[in-house]
Order: sequence, then structure tokens, then C-alpha cells
Amino acid sequence: MATLSELQDRLASHHEQAMNLQNAERDLNEEEQAQLDDHIAQMEGLAPQIERAARIENAARNLPKPAPRVMPAKEPPPPQPDSGFPNTRFPTAKEKSQWNFKNAGEFYNAVKMAKMGGGIDPRLITNTTSTYGSEGVGEDGGFAVPPEWRSAIMDLAFKDSSLYALTDQQTTSSNRIVVPVSDQPQWGSPGGITAYWLDEGGLKVDQKPALKMLDVRANKIAALVFVSDELLDDAPAMGRFIQTKTPMAIDFAVSDAILTGNGVGKPLGIINAPGTITLATRTTTNLVQAADIVGMWGRMPSELRANAYWVMNQSVETSLVLMSQPVKNVAGTENVGGWPLYIPPGGLPNAPAGTLLGRPILTSESCSALGTTGDILLVNFGWYLTLVKSGGIRAETSIHVEFRQDLTAFRFVLRVGGQPWLSAPVAAKNGSNTYSAYVKLPT
Repeated sequence: MATLSELQDRLASHHEQAMNLQNAERDLNEEEQAQLDDHIAQMEGLAPQIERAARIENAARNLPKPAPRVMPAKEPPPPQPDSGFPNTRFPTAKEKSQWNFKNAGEFYNAVKMAKMGGGIDPRLITNTTSTYGSEGVGEDGGFAVPPEWRSAIMDLAFKDSSLYALTDQQTTSSNRIVVPVSDQPQWGSPGGITAYWLDEGGLKVDQKPALKMLDVRANKIAALVFVSDELLDDAPAMGRFIQTKTPMAIDFAVSDAILTGNGVGKPLGIINAPGTITLATRTTTNLVQAADIVGMWGRMPSELRANAYWVMNQSVETSLVLMSQPVKNVAGTENVGGWPLYIPPGGLPNAPAGTLLGRPILTSESCSALGTTGDILLVNFGWYLTLVKSGGIRAETSIHVEFRQDLTAFRFVLRVGGQPWLSAPVAAKNGSNTYSAYVKLPT
């Protein structure tokens, strides 16, 4: 008969696999649907078994404790030759990184037991960052989360689908970075560097490049999670909950700032940046049409288009389905067909949200509503600088913040900054147009 702990582990395993199938960003095939149904059935079947096992364990607490067994004395082992090293098993690198906790849930449960007066796990005291580690409660009741799980959270927060993952990423040990930048083109703008053709013996032209100092500060972003003691009882599930929900919140906040941040206490977002081009007009109110897309495409420098992305509010997709660029006859009056700008999902395997003019589409809730500036953007994220303070996410746990309500607080803090490389649009060599790595439509 399986123990309560084994049954709970099985339930957690089926739940995790079911959620992975449920969260797939596509329709499940027949085999996957059958797997999902099987995991749900297994979870439903385990529920009464877990209830019975829990009742058995509760009832067993009233049993009298057996008398200790008296073991016969053993002969001491024969002396071994001294090797010069103590007879100690050294912990592995993984054990060190997790402070000998098996998983994150076991750590969180140890914090709960400390709060409830069930004794302080020596692993918490040994590794606490507090000046009061000997008291077992830590500074303000805090215990640091082992670094192995800090790294795991960073990996999940900045996954491949994150806007941060597309940017020009820099790491610093301080809270700021100052970079000299020359944002002048090579075709003779003031402050740029230009090459000249010279006759034999001709006088070379003196040039002095004008550099700007790009000052980017790493602002603080924090996530505070309160967890009930009942939820902490299920250690494996608690570990997955904390390490899934927290990165999702951090990822959304960072991506939102990259697009919409005002630069005050947070990164300067692309929508509000002075280097972002806003087209003069929108073809139709509350819609995005082919002329708007072509107009935005024409303001992106040709050498930056290959790595550009369309970022839009999901409501913009309704304007794309029937979008095409008409072709007119010689007289210029009669439509004789057209070619599509938008390829819906499934057209290209590497662009799950579809493409516009061959470039992938990303949908984001941070983009403005359809018909307002910022509802659709054309961006080369390689021209957006992000700064993260070395060390990644700092994670701590407090057992006293909401002691009266049987809640434990988990705090995650990260320093991250961001700013577009371009401080202004770039003027064309010929004509009056300007170009930028960031283009949007007007309201």
C-alpha cells in the first residue's frame, strides 16, 4: 500500500503533465487529448486514496509509542590505516547549490515548520543571510532561497518568448551603465564620420565624431507572493506553483516596460521613446490596413528588416485576415487582383502567430487597443539595450509578515533597466524621410 507522501507525489506528477498539455498553445490531437483525459482520471482516482491515507496517518498519531529496541553491543571495527583525510562524504555541487534540500517545496515546508514552532531546520540556519542566524528566524524573519532555485526562476522568467530575450542584453555589477553612442549615419550628417574622395595631394577633411552618453540604470522590480500554510503542506506542488507564477509576473512586467515604460523608475519603453517614428496618418479609423503596414515597413532601415518583429495587440489580428495589397491596371483605376501581406498561423512553422511581409508577429497585452497609437509596432529589438544586475533574482522568505493569517511571504527582487539605442530618427541621405528601428501608427 502506498504511503501518503507517495500518493501525493503521484498526484503532483499527473497534475504537472496535465497542465503541460492543457497550456499548449494549439489544439490537442487525439493522442494528446487521450493522455490528458487519462491524467485527469488518475487524479480523480487518487483523491479518495489520499483522503484515506491522511485519515490513517492522523489516527496513528494516537498510538502508544513503542519501547526503544535494545541492540546488542557491537565489536568496534578494526582500526584502519590513516589516509590523512577525514572519513567524510563531500556533498555534490547540486546538493551544495540547493543547501541539501531535495526540491523547492521541501525548502518552503521547512520555513513553514519554523514558523509553526516545529523546530528550525539546521539547513536554514547554516545558510541564512541574517545577522541573527543563531536565533533561527533571520533578519525580519527571513531565510534566503537556495541559489539553485534562484537560477531556475531566472531561466523561466526570461524564456525565448520573452521580449527581453530579443533585446541587446548587458550585465553589470553596479546599478547603472554609461555607454558612448554615435547614432549618426555614415552619409555626412553632422557629428558622423564620412569618407571623402581626394585628388592627388588633396587636403583631408578634419572630422570629430559627436558621441552621446547613454545612461541606463537598473531599476528594481519585485514580486511578493503570500502562500497559505494549507498550500505549503503539499511541498512538490508548492514548489511548482512558486516557480511558475512568479516568473510569469516578472516576465510580463519587464516586457510591458520594454514597450510602454516611461523611464521613471522603470525602463524607457519603445512606444514613448523619442527615437520611435510615428506615421503621419492612419488609413482608416480603428483599423489597420495594407497601406499602414507598407508605410511602416518603408520607415524601417532595410538592413534592420531581416531581424524585425511586428508586435501588436490581439485585437489588431481582426484587421489582418482579409488584408492584401491591391494591384491596379495600367490606367491605375481597376483592381486586377492582389497579393497577401498577412500569412495566418500555420503558414510558417517558425512563426506561430503568423507573419506580415515575411516577418513574425508577436501579440502582447502591453500594446494599446486597436485604433490608438501603439496598437501595432515594427521593432528591431536588437536596437534596444537591456541591463540586468549580475546575480539575477534575489529571493527571500518571511515567516512573520502575515503571521496572524497563517501566511508565508516569498519575495523576489531583480534589478533591470532598458532604453532604445536610438535617441532620434535617422535622416535619409536623399529625400525628406527619416528611418528608425522602431515604427508605430498614430491614433
